[in-house]
Amino acid sequence: MSRFAQITDFKVEPFKIPLNPVQSADLQAIIDEVEDYYIPRLFGKDLADLFILDWDALPVGAIDPRFVFIYNPFTYQDGSFFLQSEGIKKMIQGIVYYKYLRDRFTRVATTGGKKTQSANASNVSGTHHDINRRYNSSIETFQVLQTYMSCIDSGLYPEYDGIHERFNHIF
Repeated sequence: MSRFAQITDFKVEPFKIPLNPVQSADLQAIIDEVEDYYIPRLFGKDLADLFILDWDALPVGAIDPRFVFIYNPFTYQDGSFFLQSEGIKKMIQGIVYYKYLRDRFTRVATTGGKKTQSANASNVSGTHHDINRRYNSSIETFQVLQTYMSCIDSGLYPEYDGIHERFNHIF
């Protein structure tokens, strides 16, 4: 069950994905997979469990302010130390966008991997498409959130125990 990103979020730029009904089910599965994988890695299991419990609690909107701050975009600066987060929703959207489109450049058949082909268009590789940039931007937000929780305001997030994620290098 997706909490932070919905299929409708992928109907507008910068994460627009044209979908038919079959593809919508595929996209929903990827949204669920990304949220289930990245949220515990972002926070660590204990803090992720608290975040999700708080998010799912009623009444809607009565979320702990420490989670509201992390969920929303923010900018933090202390002298020359600068952090800028696009927020959890946009982070999830960028990772979903990457994972969904990455798998659409090739199809697996009984004779091996096949490049999709169209009579009126030509394919671009992942290095010529912006999916890597969007993934890396999401991982940058992931790292900013972790830096904030572990270094800047660690007293507010004592349960933090996140796992580091790496950028996707295309070379």
